[in-house]
Amino acid sequence: MSELDALFNEFDQQEQLGRTTATEPTEAAKSTTAQPPEKYAKSVLFVRGVPKDATNEELEGFFSNVGPVRSCFVVCDKKPEGSEDAPAAAENNKTVKNRGFGFVQFVLAEDAARAIEQLAETKFRDQKRLMLDFAMRKGTRDPADK
Repeated sequence: MSELDALFNEFDQQEQLGRTTATEPTEAAKSTTAQPPEKYAKSVLFVRGVPKDATNEELEGFFSNVGPVRSCFVVCDKKPEGSEDAPAAAENNKTVKNRGFGFVQFVLAEDAARAIEQLAETKFRDQKRLMLDFAMRKGTRDPADK
């Protein structure tokens, strides 16, 4: 019987007697099995396919049926069409078109996950479905993706 076979037999006997103990991983093993920081926010959704004339209030109303919303906004152009001063245009009630996407932050992460499940087939304004994903955390996006 080889030395290796003898070690296996000894291990088998100890295992049968319930005497085996788990060994601690080495520092090298710990560093290779460490999980990277989470790339996605758990309670923030990235919403695509938002109609260009949708408002923050409409989007918030759509998602508040699932759970309490902490914040919600559609991303708008920096300057309204044909205007040099965006804040003045907003005060004058000129239409500021959004860019077709936005973000919704729920109070609870469970509500964000439930929103993806429940609203995946629901049409916004009874017109079209929104594409929902968890938003990436700030600073985790690869600069090469820009």
